[in-house]
Amino acid sequence: GVYGSNYSKIHTGNYEILMDDLSLGNLQVDQGGVYSLIVARDPETNIHRSLTHTLTTPNSVHIFWLLPQIFVITVGEIMFSVTGLEFSYSQAPESMKSVLQAAWLLTTAFGNVIVILVAEAKAFDDRASEFFMFACLMLVDMAIFMFLAWRYTPRVVKREVDMNMNGVTNKNFRRDSD
Repeated sequence: GVYGSNYSKIHTGNYEILMDDLSLGNLQVDQGGVYSLIVARDPETNIHRSLTHTLTTPNSVHIFWLLPQIFVITVGEIMFSVTGLEFSYSQAPESMKSVLQAAWLLTTAFGNVIVILVAEAKAFDDRASEFFMFACLMLVDMAIFMFLAWRYTPRVVKREVDMNMNGVTNKNFRRDSD
């Protein structure tokens, strides 16, 4: 009959495949790989054989190499997002501050939709080409922003005079000296 077992997590290393104290071969398990091991009896020779299928190729780069990239992307996102939101808030008229901040967040949502569409369209054979296309889009975007910044005239905000609060006292609180 045919018997199966659930998938099991095993540690990396070299394993010897044994069945009834008979060695059927070796299995090399690497970090990040997913393997399927099949033990079957050859109907002609009546000898058990092991077949190993690699379902997911093992990692070729250690995961800690992602930390510098994550750090740079996070710092860039913080700098860009904070300055953009501050700019949209400070340069908007009083009645449009929330609308312009919503427009800022909406452009971020549109950018995420573009990434999803390009990724799901699978228009590129490899990730490097896809990233190169995104880099070219960023260069075009940067050129547009440079042109707009060159032509931009900052909004002048009129400062209101602070009210002088001298002379008005609140008698509901006692002083520390009382």
